[in-house]
Amino acid sequence: GEVFPADPLLIDGVVRRMGGRVVTTLPGRHVDEIRQAGRAAAVAALHPFYRETIGVLRERGVAVISGAPIGADGSAAWLRAIGAALELDEDVVERVAAEEEAAARGFLASKPLQGATILVSGYEGNEMLYARLLIEGGAHVPYVSTSIGPSALTAADEAWLKAHGTQAVIYRKTLEDDKAAMERWSFDLIIGTTTLAAYAKEKGIPAVYYTNILSVRPLFLAGGMIASLTFVRDLLNRKPIYDRMLAFFEGDERREGHR
Repeated sequence: GEVFPADPLLIDGVVRRMGGRVVTTLPGRHVDEIRQAGRAAAVAALHPFYRETIGVLRERGVAVISGAPIGADGSAAWLRAIGAALELDEDVVERVAAEEEAAARGFLASKPLQGATILVSGYEGNEMLYARLLIEGGAHVPYVSTSIGPSALTAADEAWLKAHGTQAVIYRKTLEDDKAAMERWSFDLIIGTTTLAAYAKEKGIPAVYYTNILSVRPLFLAGGMIASLTFVRDLLNRKPIYDRMLAFFEGDERREGHR
């Protein structure tokens, strides 16, 4: 799937510690990368958008591991699934999975996003992965929306979110859906599409464009989790800047009214 370039390298490093390796990442730049994928013992469906690609690989008998190495919960479970699919040494796999989980939980113990309420909206489907990270970081994420439709590749993440406080997971969303969510809940940060981020900023709510700002950063395993949550914490700390911006423009409007 389309992931940040450093993520496959991080995954390869950890999988090699278990006795396996990453042979290629799709989509690739050359037809040989597709041939390599067809010879792999397993494929990790990191991005839920590529359902047809996964279907083709399944037809060739390649084992498919859905989900992603996300956060403390997801990373350990995903590594164990990889180990099982590749028939790696169980003791080695368990040791590596436990090390990754411990590193993640060490950072999460500080609850870096405690008390924040965040909306996550995007186009691609991996918005659910970011929402999982935010929740593990201590945030409340009552609403997640995406432009793709539901599938077997999104089911586990949706179930996890709903079990951890997400009240609405919306597929094939519209801008009106997202705006309605902003009326229902009071958000401290909006991670959304360009139009939604602009709408939020007009209301003085910190907001960023999901694809350009977050999708271009590491996400997976303990290293990606720490990088992502640290960045989101910095975004939340910018609230005073938005308050000053809103006060400035409201002051302009009042001055215009007196002319």
